[in-house]
Amino acid sequence: MNNTSSTGCGGLRIYSSNSVTIKNNIIWGNLPVQNYVSGGTVSITYCDIQGGLSGTGNINLNPQFINNTYYLNSTSPCVDAGDTGVIYNDPENPLNQGYALLPALGTVRNDMGVFGGPHCAVIGSTTIGIKELMNKSIITDFKLYQNYPNPFNPDTKIKFEIPGNVKLKTLHVKLTVYNILGKEISVLVNKNLKPGTYEVIFDASSLSNGVYFYKIQAGNFTATKKLILMK
Repeated sequence: MNNTSSTGCGGLRIYSSNSVTIKNNIIWGNLPVQNYVSGGTVSITYCDIQGGLSGTGNINLNPQFINNTYYLNSTSPCVDAGDTGVIYNDPENPLNQGYALLPALGTVRNDMGVFGGPHCAVIGSTTIGIKELMNKSIITDFKLYQNYPNPFNPDTKIKFEIPGNVKLKTLHVKLTVYNILGKEISVLVNKNLKPGTYEVIFDASSLSNGVYFYKIQAGNFTATKKLILMK
């Protein structure tokens, strides 16, 4: 997903390979092209490939990822679209037989993508990504914003600001999530950052419903806010 390469293929590059089998994958948003195959025997089936590719079960439809994650929307065409062989089945929900266990969706037929198939697992309580936001205004003080959305499920955005009057070029920032008992759940940020506005996406797929807290420590500045997970 969304890779860029100067060698002619940002996605899948197969060159002089003897035998390659690819199935149940999503190949999308890569530049300059999704695939480059030269030589060898290649079988690509039951994949969602932007621009299309001949092969059994292959589709060319927007995978409908949720926000900036690789979790699929329930309406995604990749749900229940993987290889029909039972060896590729999603894990079954023990409380709802015949249906997949989250984060797989739909029935137990394989979902295309990272969260489908027998090895599907929640990558939860993690930072999906941290990015610096463009902010034309001058930041004069530290600020920790309320997460959005709140309540949320399964991920939410947390934004914070580091003022431009910090004497050092960078400042060590730590952003941590705790449960209601004060136990550390996840460290979202733990690095030196330059002054600016930042946004972190927190994925709580593996956590239970309830109230949690997130705390930022940046130099002598600390702040804590409450977030609510409702599944």
